[in-house]
Parts: sequence; C-alpha cells; structure tokens
Amino acid sequence: MKPKTSHIKAKISLFLITSFFLISSCRTSETVFPSSKPQAEAFTKFLSISFRIDKDRIKYDVKSNSFLLPNSVNYSWAEVEQLYNKSNEYKLIYESNK
Repeated sequence: MKPKTSHIKAKISLFLITSFFLISSCRTSETVFPSSKPQAEAFTKFLSISFRIDKDRIKYDVKSNSFLLPNSVNYSWAEVEQLYNKSNEYKLIYESNK
C-alpha cells in the first residue's frame, strides 16, 4: 500500500510544481517604467542598489502599479516610496551630489 501512496504523492508534487512555473511564467503585463512618473528612475536605482539587482531586471507593472523584481517579488509604488523616503543613509551615499 505504501508504494502506491508515495507514487500518488510524487505525481501531485510534480503537478503542483509544474503548475507554479507555468503560472509564474505567464506574466505579460510587465513593461518598462512609464515616463509619466518622474520618480520612477530614482526608485529603480534605489531598488537596484538596495537589493543588488541590475536596473534592467526591475520591471514596472502598470496594471498593478507595482515594481517587479526577479524571483516574483512585488513592491507597490507606495511601498517603494515609503522605503525610499526613510532611506537616509542611501540618500546620503548615493544622492549627496545633487
């Protein structure tokens, strides 16, 4: 009886993993930052430096008004703005020449 249940569990696990990858790869709403948001470049640079991610890998989803980072991490515009506004050390180091 045990070999049959472990075989079923393996099939269910394989199905769930495959479904997860299919769903996560179907995102088509990713686009580059809209030029209508003047802070988009500053937020992109902030996220890039904070998370050590290339700026090119950070996308902006217009529909959900959120930033999409690799590995399916999403931050809304408001969340990024709040983090950015509290980042005094970042501003001191990377924006002190402005």
